[in-house]
Amino acid sequence: MDTTAVCESNGNGTHTTTVTCACGEVISAETTDCADEDADGVCDDCKAVLEVPCDHAQTTSETVYNGDKTHTTTVTCVCGEVVSTETADCVDEDKDCACDTCEGVIKTV
Repeated sequence: MDTTAVCESNGNGTHTTTVTCACGEVISAETTDCADEDADGVCDDCKAVLEVPCDHAQTTSETVYNGDKTHTTTVTCVCGEVVSTETADCVDEDKDCACDTCEGVIKTV
């Protein structure tokens, strides 16, 4: 019996392998989870690119003065996802009329 097998991604982390006879009759169709044994982000069977969750190992932070004696620090991963946002009161321990963290003016002389 002459058959062909085709593996196609379903776009949701699974793929369907369809075995078809040379006469055109579908002998079997099986849906299974995609596998990535070599961890290259591509399904070993259907070659679909798999979404690999980011571990947020590389981040940048930005602190912005809010104009009300507080500032907000936002930590963003290089993947674009905001990892954290924190608002805190400004502090001027060196008594230069500016927040020691964000440099926003918090006192007028």
